[in-house]
Amino acid sequence: PYTTLFRSASDRSSPSHFVLFATGSGCGYILDVLSCLANKYEPSQHKSQTSKQIKIDIFYSVRCRAFYEFLRGPIEDLLRKIKEKDVATITFQFYVTGSEVGDVADDTTESPIQLIHGRINFEKALKAANKRSRCYFIGRPAIAEEVLGICQKKGIQLVKDYTNGRGNQEDRRLLIKYLRISFWVIFVPTAVCVAIG
Repeated sequence: PYTTLFRSASDRSSPSHFVLFATGSGCGYILDVLSCLANKYEPSQHKSQTSKQIKIDIFYSVRCRAFYEFLRGPIEDLLRKIKEKDVATITFQFYVTGSEVGDVADDTTESPIQLIHGRINFEKALKAANKRSRCYFIGRPAIAEEVLGICQKKGIQLVKDYTNGRGNQEDRRLLIKYLRISFWVIFVPTAVCVAIG
């Protein structure tokens, strides 16, 4: 869904403000956007006073603090390249929702990534957005519906996709089905081996 962002970035009539939300495995999409902006996208050669500056607000949520520690370096490198190329102004908020929070006070290293413990407040995150902004969401269907409701109230266009590969359907039924099948696939051969042996 983020591919339209790159087309929009070079189109004068398109929005100049983008809001990207991702949860869990949606980090791949966020990394893809940052990588393309840092390494492939070139701002207009004839940059003038009339060319618009692209503003991108990124909100990413994950349960595990270790994931932040793992991705922090690569994300910071990409953000640095984007800033050096003057491609876009990016704010990056990284939310950790898990209970094993760790101690943030020990980390005094300056970073362009704002680490926040808790859940994304989508209403607050979209406060600066307006009808000319474009919002993208990658993550769980239930969360996508929450974001959609807020975007509709504000008149913001939302482009959404899901990380579960099943569209807007929940995973629970499918997972239970596979769990039952796995149980019988393991149980029957084990029972036969025990009976024979």
